[in-house]
Amino acid sequence: MNLTTRLKKAGALLLGSPFESSNQSSRRARVPGSAPTDYRHEYQGWTRLETVKKSRYLTKNSGLHREQRDLNILYGVGADGLWPKPHVSDLEWVKDATQLFREWSIRADVTNRFSFIDVQKLCSAAIDTDGEIFVVKVHNRATGECRLQLLETHRVGNFQINGDPDRYIDGIKVGPTGAPTHIRVLQNDGTGKDVRFQHVMHLFDPESPTAYRHAPAGTHGLLHGLDEIELLALEKHAVKDNSSIVRVLQTQSGELDADGDFGPDGFDSDGNTDPNKLANIVGGRTVAIYPHEKLEPYESQRPSPTFNGFLEHLRRDSSLGRSPYEFAVDPTDATGPAIRLIVAKAQRRFKSRTELLSNRLIRPTWFYVIGDAIDKGQLPAMKGWSNVSITPPREITVDAGRESEANRRDVAAGLKLPTTSYEETGQDFLDSMERRADLIKAVEAIAKIKDVDPEKLYDFTVASGADQAIASVAGTAPSGGDSKAEGKDSKKK
Repeated sequence: MNLTTRLKKAGALLLGSPFESSNQSSRRARVPGSAPTDYRHEYQGWTRLETVKKSRYLTKNSGLHREQRDLNILYGVGADGLWPKPHVSDLEWVKDATQLFREWSIRADVTNRFSFIDVQKLCSAAIDTDGEIFVVKVHNRATGECRLQLLETHRVGNFQINGDPDRYIDGIKVGPTGAPTHIRVLQNDGTGKDVRFQHVMHLFDPESPTAYRHAPAGTHGLLHGLDEIELLALEKHAVKDNSSIVRVLQTQSGELDADGDFGPDGFDSDGNTDPNKLANIVGGRTVAIYPHEKLEPYESQRPSPTFNGFLEHLRRDSSLGRSPYEFAVDPTDATGPAIRLIVAKAQRRFKSRTELLSNRLIRPTWFYVIGDAIDKGQLPAMKGWSNVSITPPREITVDAGRESEANRRDVAAGLKLPTTSYEETGQDFLDSMERRADLIKAVEAIAKIKDVDPEKLYDFTVASGADQAIASVAGTAPSGGDSKAEGKDSKKK
Protein backbone atom coordinates (compact mmCIF):
# COMPACT_ATOMS: atom_id res chain seq x y z
CA MET A 1 0.00 0.00 0.00
CA ASN A 2 1.58 3.29 -1.11
CA LEU A 3 1.59 6.57 0.84
CA THR A 4 -1.29 8.15 -1.12
CA THR A 5 -3.54 5.19 -0.48
CA ARG A 6 -2.69 5.24 3.21
CA LEU A 7 -3.45 8.96 3.49
CA LYS A 8 -6.79 8.55 1.71
CA LYS A 9 -7.72 5.69 4.01
CA ALA A 10 -6.69 7.65 7.12
CA GLY A 11 -8.65 10.69 5.91
CA ALA A 12 -11.75 8.59 5.35
CA LEU A 13 -11.49 7.22 8.88
CA LEU A 14 -11.10 10.70 10.40
CA LEU A 15 -13.68 12.55 8.35
CA GLY A 16 -16.22 9.77 8.06
CA SER A 17 -18.51 8.98 5.14
CA PRO A 18 -21.35 11.05 3.68
CA PHE A 19 -23.39 7.83 4.05
CA GLU A 20 -24.38 8.18 7.70
CA SER A 21 -25.31 4.51 7.96
CA SER A 22 -21.65 3.57 7.43
CA ASN A 23 -20.29 5.79 10.24
CA GLN A 24 -19.61 4.50 13.74
CA SER A 25 -21.14 6.23 16.76
CA SER A 26 -20.72 5.86 20.50
CA ARG A 27 -24.51 6.12 20.80
CA ARG A 28 -25.05 2.93 18.78
CA ALA A 29 -23.78 -0.60 19.20
CA ARG A 30 -21.47 -1.99 16.57
CA VAL A 31 -23.04 -4.43 14.14
CA PRO A 32 -21.65 -7.91 14.86
CA GLY A 33 -19.72 -9.79 12.23
CA SER A 34 -16.81 -9.06 9.92
CA ALA A 35 -16.80 -7.23 6.61
CA PRO A 36 -19.36 -8.41 4.00
CA THR A 37 -18.48 -11.79 2.57
CA ASP A 38 -20.12 -14.77 0.90
CA TYR A 39 -23.27 -16.08 2.54
CA ARG A 40 -21.67 -19.51 2.87
CA HIS A 41 -19.06 -18.02 5.22
CA GLU A 42 -21.68 -16.28 7.37
CA TYR A 43 -24.10 -19.19 7.72
CA GLN A 44 -22.45 -22.53 8.39
CA GLY A 45 -21.50 -24.97 11.09
CA TRP A 46 -22.35 -23.82 14.60
CA THR A 47 -24.39 -20.83 13.37
CA ARG A 48 -26.68 -23.06 11.32
CA LEU A 49 -27.18 -25.64 14.05
CA GLU A 50 -27.91 -22.97 16.68
CA THR A 51 -30.46 -21.28 14.39
CA VAL A 52 -32.16 -24.57 13.60
CA LYS A 53 -32.29 -25.47 17.32
CA LYS A 54 -34.09 -22.23 18.18
CA SER A 55 -36.42 -22.55 15.21
CA ARG A 56 -37.43 -26.11 16.14
CA TYR A 57 -37.98 -25.05 19.73
CA LEU A 58 -40.35 -22.28 18.66
CA THR A 59 -42.23 -24.58 16.30
CA LYS A 60 -42.84 -26.89 19.25
CA ASN A 61 -43.81 -24.15 21.72
CA SER A 62 -45.02 -21.07 19.80
CA GLY A 63 -48.49 -21.03 18.28
CA LEU A 64 -47.50 -18.29 15.83
CA HIS A 65 -44.53 -20.21 14.38
CA ARG A 66 -46.52 -23.44 14.18
CA GLU A 67 -49.40 -21.67 12.44
CA GLN A 68 -47.07 -20.07 9.90
CA ARG A 69 -45.65 -23.50 9.12
CA ASP A 70 -49.04 -25.20 8.87
CA LEU A 71 -50.51 -22.48 6.63
CA ASN A 72 -47.91 -23.24 3.95
CA ILE A 73 -48.85 -26.91 4.19
CA LEU A 74 -52.58 -26.22 4.11
CA TYR A 75 -52.59 -23.76 1.21
CA GLY A 76 -49.26 -24.43 -0.52
CA VAL A 77 -49.55 -28.23 -0.63
CA GLY A 78 -53.23 -28.82 0.04
CA ALA A 79 -55.01 -31.79 1.56
CA ASP A 80 -54.69 -33.81 -1.68
CA GLY A 81 -51.11 -32.82 -2.45
CA LEU A 82 -49.56 -31.67 -5.73
CA TRP A 83 -49.78 -33.99 -8.73
CA PRO A 84 -48.04 -33.87 -12.13
CA LYS A 85 -49.93 -34.06 -15.41
CA PRO A 86 -47.87 -34.97 -18.53
CA HIS A 87 -48.29 -33.05 -21.78
CA VAL A 88 -48.66 -36.10 -24.05
CA SER A 89 -51.23 -36.35 -26.83
CA ASP A 90 -51.84 -40.07 -26.24
CA LEU A 91 -54.53 -40.04 -23.54
CA GLU A 92 -54.20 -43.78 -22.90
CA TRP A 93 -50.49 -43.34 -22.14
CA VAL A 94 -51.31 -40.41 -19.86
CA LYS A 95 -53.86 -42.54 -18.00
CA ASP A 96 -51.45 -45.48 -17.60
CA ALA A 97 -48.53 -43.27 -16.49
CA THR A 98 -50.70 -41.35 -14.03
CA GLN A 99 -52.06 -44.59 -12.59
CA LEU A 100 -48.54 -46.01 -12.23
CA PHE A 101 -47.35 -42.85 -10.45
CA ARG A 102 -50.37 -42.88 -8.11
CA GLU A 103 -49.73 -46.51 -7.18
CA TRP A 104 -46.05 -45.75 -6.51
CA SER A 105 -46.97 -42.73 -4.37
CA ILE A 106 -48.74 -44.88 -1.76
CA ARG A 107 -45.34 -45.87 -0.32
CA ALA A 108 -42.92 -43.22 -1.54
CA ASP A 109 -40.16 -43.07 1.07
CA VAL A 110 -37.44 -45.59 1.76
CA THR A 111 -38.95 -46.60 5.13
CA ASN A 112 -42.39 -47.36 3.59
CA ARG A 113 -44.01 -45.11 6.19
CA PHE A 114 -44.96 -42.06 4.15
CA SER A 115 -46.96 -41.51 0.98
CA PHE A 116 -45.93 -38.95 -1.61
CA ILE A 117 -48.46 -36.52 -0.11
CA ASP A 118 -46.82 -37.01 3.29
CA VAL A 119 -43.41 -36.39 1.73
CA GLN A 120 -44.62 -33.09 0.26
CA LYS A 121 -46.00 -31.94 3.62
CA LEU A 122 -42.85 -32.97 5.48
CA CYS A 123 -40.68 -31.13 2.97
CA SER A 124 -42.77 -27.96 3.25
CA ALA A 125 -42.59 -28.13 7.05
CA ALA A 126 -38.81 -28.62 6.95
CA ILE A 127 -38.34 -25.58 4.69
CA ASP A 128 -40.15 -23.40 7.25
CA THR A 129 -38.58 -24.93 10.35
CA ASP A 130 -35.03 -25.79 9.18
CA GLY A 131 -34.74 -23.69 6.02
CA GLU A 132 -34.01 -26.72 3.82
CA ILE A 133 -34.28 -30.47 3.40
CA PHE A 134 -32.42 -33.02 1.26
CA VAL A 135 -34.36 -35.73 -0.63
CA VAL A 136 -32.22 -38.54 -2.04
CA LYS A 137 -33.41 -40.75 -4.91
CA VAL A 138 -32.64 -44.37 -4.00
CA HIS A 139 -33.60 -47.86 -5.17
CA ASN A 140 -34.95 -50.60 -2.94
CA ARG A 141 -32.30 -53.31 -3.11
CA ALA A 142 -34.82 -56.10 -2.61
CA THR A 143 -37.48 -55.04 -5.13
CA GLY A 144 -35.62 -52.52 -7.30
CA GLU A 145 -38.39 -49.95 -6.77
CA CYS A 146 -37.79 -46.21 -6.70
CA ARG A 147 -37.85 -44.65 -3.25
CA LEU A 148 -37.16 -41.26 -1.64
CA GLN A 149 -34.98 -40.77 1.45
CA LEU A 150 -35.61 -37.65 3.50
CA LEU A 151 -32.53 -36.10 5.15
CA GLU A 152 -33.07 -33.24 7.59
CA THR A 153 -30.52 -30.43 7.74
CA HIS A 154 -28.66 -31.81 10.79
CA ARG A 155 -27.94 -35.01 8.83
CA VAL A 156 -25.69 -33.18 6.34
CA GLY A 157 -22.42 -31.66 7.56
CA ASN A 158 -18.64 -31.90 7.67
CA PHE A 159 -18.61 -35.37 9.19
CA GLN A 160 -15.12 -36.74 8.76
CA ILE A 161 -14.39 -39.90 6.82
CA ASN A 162 -10.93 -41.26 7.64
CA GLY A 163 -10.17 -37.92 9.30
CA ASP A 164 -10.47 -35.85 6.09
CA PRO A 165 -13.43 -33.50 5.33
CA ASP A 166 -12.00 -32.98 1.79
CA ARG A 167 -13.11 -29.53 0.57
CA TYR A 168 -16.63 -29.70 1.96
CA ILE A 169 -18.57 -26.51 2.62
CA ASP A 170 -20.68 -27.43 5.63
CA GLY A 171 -21.47 -30.85 4.25
CA ILE A 172 -21.56 -29.98 0.53
CA LYS A 173 -18.60 -30.67 -1.72
CA VAL A 174 -18.23 -28.27 -4.65
CA GLY A 175 -16.29 -28.50 -7.89
CA PRO A 176 -13.97 -25.93 -9.50
CA THR A 177 -16.92 -23.88 -10.83
CA GLY A 178 -18.75 -23.91 -7.48
CA ALA A 179 -21.31 -26.52 -8.54
CA PRO A 180 -22.15 -29.08 -5.80
CA THR A 181 -20.87 -32.58 -6.55
CA HIS A 182 -21.49 -34.51 -3.30
CA ILE A 183 -23.13 -34.20 0.09
CA ARG A 184 -21.80 -35.81 3.25
CA VAL A 185 -24.49 -37.61 5.23
CA LEU A 186 -24.43 -38.68 8.88
CA GLN A 187 -25.54 -42.32 9.08
CA ASN A 188 -27.22 -44.01 12.04
CA ASP A 189 -23.96 -45.64 13.09
CA GLY A 190 -22.31 -42.23 13.48
CA THR A 191 -20.15 -42.43 10.38
CA GLY A 192 -20.24 -40.21 7.32
CA LYS A 193 -21.18 -41.23 3.79
CA ASP A 194 -20.73 -39.37 0.51
CA VAL A 195 -23.73 -39.15 -1.84
CA ARG A 196 -23.48 -37.84 -5.39
CA PHE A 197 -25.41 -34.62 -5.78
CA GLN A 198 -27.07 -35.79 -9.01
CA HIS A 199 -29.14 -38.17 -6.86
CA VAL A 200 -30.15 -35.39 -4.43
CA MET A 201 -33.06 -32.96 -4.54
CA HIS A 202 -32.13 -29.98 -2.36
CA LEU A 203 -35.31 -28.16 -1.34
CA PHE A 204 -34.91 -24.57 -0.14
CA ASP A 205 -36.12 -21.03 -0.81
CA PRO A 206 -33.18 -19.22 -2.49
CA GLU A 207 -31.97 -16.12 -0.64
CA SER A 208 -28.37 -15.58 -1.77
CA PRO A 209 -26.38 -16.74 -4.82
CA THR A 210 -23.40 -17.61 -2.60
CA ALA A 211 -25.42 -19.76 -0.18
CA TYR A 212 -25.02 -23.53 -0.04
CA ARG A 213 -26.99 -23.98 3.19
CA HIS A 214 -30.15 -22.03 3.94
CA ALA A 215 -31.74 -20.52 7.05
CA PRO A 216 -35.45 -20.63 7.98
CA ALA A 217 -37.60 -17.80 6.68
CA GLY A 218 -38.43 -16.68 10.23
CA THR A 219 -34.82 -16.45 11.41
CA HIS A 220 -35.15 -12.70 12.03
CA GLY A 221 -37.95 -13.35 14.55
CA LEU A 222 -36.43 -16.21 16.54
CA LEU A 223 -35.32 -13.98 19.43
CA HIS A 224 -38.72 -12.25 19.40
CA GLY A 225 -40.39 -15.64 19.79
CA LEU A 226 -38.09 -16.72 22.62
CA ASP A 227 -38.58 -13.39 24.42
CA GLU A 228 -42.35 -13.70 24.05
CA ILE A 229 -42.38 -17.16 25.63
CA GLU A 230 -40.24 -15.98 28.57
CA LEU A 231 -42.24 -12.78 29.10
CA LEU A 232 -45.54 -14.65 28.99
CA ALA A 233 -44.27 -17.21 31.51
CA LEU A 234 -43.22 -14.47 33.95
CA GLU A 235 -46.42 -12.51 33.42
CA LYS A 236 -48.58 -15.60 33.97
CA HIS A 237 -46.87 -16.25 37.29
CA ALA A 238 -47.48 -12.63 38.28
CA VAL A 239 -51.15 -12.90 37.35
CA LYS A 240 -51.47 -16.09 39.40
CA ASP A 241 -49.90 -14.38 42.42
CA ASN A 242 -52.21 -11.39 42.07
CA SER A 243 -55.26 -13.64 41.64
CA SER A 244 -54.55 -15.29 45.00
CA ILE A 245 -55.05 -11.90 46.75
CA VAL A 246 -58.76 -11.16 47.19
CA ARG A 247 -58.82 -8.24 49.67
CA VAL A 248 -56.35 -5.94 51.36
CA LEU A 249 -56.71 -4.79 54.99
CA GLN A 250 -55.05 -1.43 55.59
CA THR A 251 -54.01 -0.91 59.24
CA GLN A 252 -52.39 2.03 61.02
CA SER A 253 -49.49 -0.04 62.26
CA GLY A 254 -49.41 -2.52 59.39
CA GLU A 255 -49.91 -5.45 61.82
CA LEU A 256 -52.93 -7.59 62.83
CA ASP A 257 -54.15 -7.63 66.44
CA ALA A 258 -54.28 -10.99 68.16
CA ASP A 259 -57.86 -10.46 69.42
CA GLY A 260 -59.28 -8.91 66.22
CA ASP A 261 -61.55 -10.63 63.73
CA PHE A 262 -58.56 -11.15 61.43
CA GLY A 263 -56.30 -12.39 64.20
CA PRO A 264 -55.50 -15.95 65.17
CA ASP A 265 -57.89 -15.91 68.21
CA GLY A 266 -61.00 -15.31 66.15
CA PHE A 267 -63.96 -13.46 67.62
CA ASP A 268 -64.30 -11.81 71.07
CA SER A 269 -65.45 -14.06 73.91
CA ASP A 270 -66.72 -11.34 76.31
CA GLY A 271 -70.41 -11.68 75.46
CA ASN A 272 -70.50 -9.37 72.43
CA THR A 273 -72.53 -10.22 69.34
CA ASP A 274 -71.16 -13.23 67.48
CA PRO A 275 -70.70 -12.29 63.74
CA ASN A 276 -71.38 -15.90 62.71
CA LYS A 277 -74.83 -15.84 64.37
CA LEU A 278 -75.54 -12.46 62.83
CA ALA A 279 -74.63 -13.83 59.38
CA ASN A 280 -77.19 -16.64 59.83
CA ILE A 281 -79.91 -14.03 60.41
CA VAL A 282 -79.15 -11.35 57.79
CA GLY A 283 -77.18 -13.49 55.30
CA GLY A 284 -73.69 -12.96 53.91
CA ARG A 285 -70.65 -12.46 56.09
CA THR A 286 -70.22 -9.72 58.68
CA VAL A 287 -66.69 -8.49 59.39
CA ALA A 288 -65.79 -6.24 62.29
CA ILE A 289 -62.70 -4.04 61.94
CA TYR A 290 -61.20 -1.27 64.01
CA PRO A 291 -61.87 2.39 63.16
CA HIS A 292 -58.31 2.91 61.98
CA GLU A 293 -58.52 -0.09 59.58
CA LYS A 294 -59.82 -0.19 56.01
CA LEU A 295 -60.86 -3.28 54.03
CA GLU A 296 -60.75 -2.96 50.24
CA PRO A 297 -61.07 -5.45 47.37
CA TYR A 298 -57.84 -6.04 45.42
CA GLU A 299 -57.92 -5.43 41.67
CA SER A 300 -55.02 -6.66 39.57
CA GLN A 301 -53.75 -4.47 36.71
CA ARG A 302 -51.82 -7.27 35.01
CA PRO A 303 -51.42 -7.84 32.19
CA SER A 304 -51.61 -4.20 31.19
CA PRO A 305 -52.71 -2.92 27.74
CA THR A 306 -49.15 -1.71 27.20
CA PHE A 307 -47.84 -5.23 27.68
CA ASN A 308 -50.38 -6.62 25.20
CA GLY A 309 -49.34 -4.04 22.60
CA PHE A 310 -45.70 -4.92 23.15
CA LEU A 311 -46.41 -8.60 22.50
CA GLU A 312 -48.34 -7.73 19.34
CA HIS A 313 -45.33 -5.80 18.04
CA LEU A 314 -43.09 -8.83 18.59
CA ARG A 315 -45.55 -11.08 16.78
CA ARG A 316 -46.03 -8.73 13.85
CA ASP A 317 -42.29 -8.36 13.35
CA SER A 318 -41.88 -12.15 13.48
CA SER A 319 -44.58 -12.55 10.80
CA LEU A 320 -42.91 -10.21 8.31
CA GLY A 321 -41.51 -12.11 5.35
CA ARG A 322 -44.03 -14.91 5.91
CA SER A 323 -47.83 -15.06 5.84
CA PRO A 324 -49.45 -11.71 6.77
CA TYR A 325 -50.08 -11.33 10.50
CA GLU A 326 -53.78 -10.57 9.97
CA PHE A 327 -54.19 -13.74 7.91
CA ALA A 328 -52.35 -15.99 10.36
CA VAL A 329 -53.51 -14.52 13.69
CA ASP A 330 -56.16 -11.80 13.89
CA PRO A 331 -58.08 -10.23 10.94
CA THR A 332 -60.69 -8.45 13.10
CA ASP A 333 -59.25 -4.94 12.68
CA ALA A 334 -58.92 -5.17 8.89
CA THR A 335 -61.56 -3.59 6.65
CA GLY A 336 -63.07 -5.14 3.52
CA PRO A 337 -60.51 -3.79 1.02
CA ALA A 338 -57.69 -4.53 3.47
CA ILE A 339 -58.89 -8.11 3.84
CA ARG A 340 -58.79 -8.60 0.08
CA LEU A 341 -55.25 -7.19 -0.03
CA ILE A 342 -54.16 -9.47 2.81
CA VAL A 343 -55.69 -12.54 1.19
CA ALA A 344 -54.11 -11.68 -2.17
CA LYS A 345 -50.69 -11.27 -0.54
CA ALA A 346 -51.10 -14.55 1.37
CA GLN A 347 -52.17 -16.32 -1.82
CA ARG A 348 -48.98 -15.21 -3.56
CA ARG A 349 -46.93 -16.54 -0.64
CA PHE A 350 -48.62 -19.91 -0.88
CA LYS A 351 -48.29 -19.96 -4.65
CA SER A 352 -44.55 -19.37 -4.23
CA ARG A 353 -44.36 -22.45 -1.98
CA THR A 354 -46.33 -24.47 -4.54
CA GLU A 355 -43.93 -23.46 -7.30
CA LEU A 356 -40.91 -24.25 -5.11
CA LEU A 357 -42.14 -27.78 -4.42
CA SER A 358 -43.20 -28.26 -8.04
CA ASN A 359 -39.80 -27.33 -9.47
CA ARG A 360 -37.57 -28.94 -6.85
CA LEU A 361 -39.58 -32.03 -5.85
CA ILE A 362 -42.62 -32.93 -7.99
CA ARG A 363 -41.13 -32.66 -11.49
CA PRO A 364 -37.80 -34.37 -10.61
CA THR A 365 -39.70 -37.18 -8.87
CA TRP A 366 -41.95 -37.70 -11.91
CA PHE A 367 -38.86 -37.85 -14.14
CA TYR A 368 -37.26 -40.35 -11.74
CA VAL A 369 -40.25 -42.69 -11.33
CA ILE A 370 -41.65 -42.64 -14.87
CA GLY A 371 -38.17 -42.69 -16.39
CA ASP A 372 -37.43 -45.82 -14.38
CA ALA A 373 -40.68 -47.39 -15.59
CA ILE A 374 -39.76 -46.61 -19.21
CA ASP A 375 -36.30 -48.15 -18.73
CA LYS A 376 -37.92 -51.31 -17.34
CA GLY A 377 -40.36 -51.52 -20.26
CA GLN A 378 -43.45 -50.87 -18.15
CA LEU A 379 -44.29 -47.82 -20.28
CA PRO A 380 -43.33 -46.86 -23.83
CA ALA A 381 -41.28 -43.73 -24.32
CA MET A 382 -43.48 -40.90 -25.59
CA LYS A 383 -42.46 -37.51 -26.89
CA GLY A 384 -42.73 -34.92 -24.14
CA TRP A 385 -43.30 -37.44 -21.34
CA SER A 386 -41.05 -35.49 -18.96
CA ASN A 387 -42.89 -32.20 -19.57
CA VAL A 388 -45.55 -31.97 -16.88
CA SER A 389 -47.77 -29.32 -15.33
CA ILE A 390 -48.78 -29.22 -11.66
CA THR A 391 -52.35 -28.67 -10.53
CA PRO A 392 -52.17 -26.18 -7.61
CA PRO A 393 -54.41 -26.31 -4.53
CA ARG A 394 -57.67 -24.40 -4.47
CA GLU A 395 -57.18 -20.64 -4.20
CA ILE A 396 -58.31 -18.70 -1.12
CA THR A 397 -61.41 -16.57 -1.48
CA VAL A 398 -63.21 -14.12 0.82
CA ASP A 399 -66.21 -13.60 -1.47
CA ALA A 400 -67.04 -16.87 -3.23
CA GLY A 401 -70.21 -15.58 -4.89
CA ARG A 402 -68.68 -12.43 -6.37
CA GLU A 403 -65.52 -14.18 -7.55
CA SER A 404 -67.50 -17.08 -9.02
CA GLU A 405 -69.64 -14.63 -10.98
CA ALA A 406 -66.56 -12.78 -12.26
CA ASN A 407 -65.02 -16.13 -13.20
CA ARG A 408 -68.10 -17.08 -15.27
CA ARG A 409 -67.92 -13.72 -17.00
CA ASP A 410 -64.27 -14.19 -17.95
CA VAL A 411 -64.82 -17.75 -19.22
CA ALA A 412 -67.89 -16.74 -21.22
CA ALA A 413 -66.08 -13.76 -22.74
CA GLY A 414 -63.04 -15.87 -23.62
CA LEU A 415 -60.75 -13.90 -21.30
CA LYS A 416 -59.96 -17.02 -19.28
CA LEU A 417 -59.49 -20.59 -20.40
CA PRO A 418 -61.68 -23.28 -18.83
CA THR A 419 -58.50 -25.09 -17.80
CA THR A 420 -57.41 -22.07 -15.75
CA SER A 421 -60.84 -21.87 -14.13
CA TYR A 422 -60.61 -25.51 -13.08
CA GLU A 423 -57.07 -25.08 -11.72
CA GLU A 424 -58.19 -22.19 -9.50
CA THR A 425 -60.55 -24.61 -7.76
CA GLY A 426 -57.84 -27.25 -7.37
CA GLN A 427 -59.15 -29.51 -10.16
CA ASP A 428 -57.62 -30.86 -13.36
CA PHE A 429 -59.63 -30.08 -16.48
CA LEU A 430 -58.99 -33.35 -18.32
CA ASP A 431 -59.66 -35.46 -15.22
CA SER A 432 -62.94 -33.61 -14.70
CA MET A 433 -63.94 -34.22 -18.32
CA GLU A 434 -63.15 -37.93 -17.99
CA ARG A 435 -65.25 -38.18 -14.83
CA ARG A 436 -68.06 -36.29 -16.59
CA ALA A 437 -67.91 -38.70 -19.52
CA ASP A 438 -67.98 -41.72 -17.17
CA LEU A 439 -70.96 -40.21 -15.38
CA ILE A 440 -72.87 -39.71 -18.65
CA LYS A 441 -72.22 -43.32 -19.68
CA ALA A 442 -73.32 -44.62 -16.29
CA VAL A 443 -76.56 -42.61 -16.33
CA GLU A 444 -77.33 -43.69 -19.90
CA ALA A 445 -76.75 -47.33 -18.94
CA ILE A 446 -79.09 -47.05 -15.94
CA ALA A 447 -81.73 -45.29 -18.07
CA LYS A 448 -81.53 -48.07 -20.65
CA ILE A 449 -81.99 -50.76 -18.00
CA LYS A 450 -84.93 -48.93 -16.37
CA ASP A 451 -86.34 -47.88 -19.75
CA VAL A 452 -86.53 -44.16 -18.93
CA ASP A 453 -85.35 -40.99 -20.65
CA PRO A 454 -81.74 -40.20 -19.55
CA GLU A 455 -82.50 -36.47 -19.52
CA LYS A 456 -85.13 -37.08 -16.84
CA LEU A 457 -82.42 -38.53 -14.61
CA TYR A 458 -79.86 -35.84 -15.22
CA ASP A 459 -79.63 -32.84 -17.54
CA PHE A 460 -76.49 -33.15 -19.68
CA THR A 461 -77.49 -30.52 -22.21
CA VAL A 462 -75.11 -27.72 -23.08
CA ALA A 463 -77.60 -25.14 -21.83
CA SER A 464 -77.08 -26.18 -18.21
CA GLY A 465 -77.45 -24.08 -15.10
CA ALA A 466 -73.92 -22.76 -15.46
CA ASP A 467 -74.57 -21.62 -19.04
CA GLN A 468 -77.79 -19.94 -17.98
CA ALA A 469 -75.93 -18.13 -15.21
CA ILE A 470 -73.33 -16.94 -17.73
CA ALA A 471 -76.07 -15.74 -20.04
CA SER A 472 -77.87 -13.91 -17.23
CA VAL A 473 -74.65 -12.23 -16.17
CA ALA A 474 -73.97 -11.20 -19.76
CA GLY A 475 -77.46 -9.75 -20.01
CA THR A 476 -78.81 -12.25 -22.56
CA ALA A 477 -81.49 -14.88 -22.05
CA PRO A 478 -81.04 -18.54 -23.07
CA SER A 479 -82.59 -19.76 -26.28
CA GLY A 480 -85.32 -21.58 -24.37
CA GLY A 481 -86.26 -18.37 -22.57
CA ASP A 482 -86.44 -16.45 -25.88
CA SER A 483 -88.76 -19.02 -27.41
CA LYS A 484 -91.06 -18.86 -24.40
CA ALA A 485 -91.13 -15.11 -24.53
CA GLU A 486 -91.98 -15.22 -28.25
CA GLY A 487 -94.76 -17.65 -27.50
CA LYS A 488 -96.26 -15.29 -24.93
CA ASP A 489 -96.03 -12.39 -27.35
CA SER A 490 -97.78 -14.37 -30.07
CA LYS A 491 -100.59 -15.26 -27.68
CA LYS A 492 -101.02 -11.60 -26.77
CA LYS A 493 -101.25 -10.69 -30.44
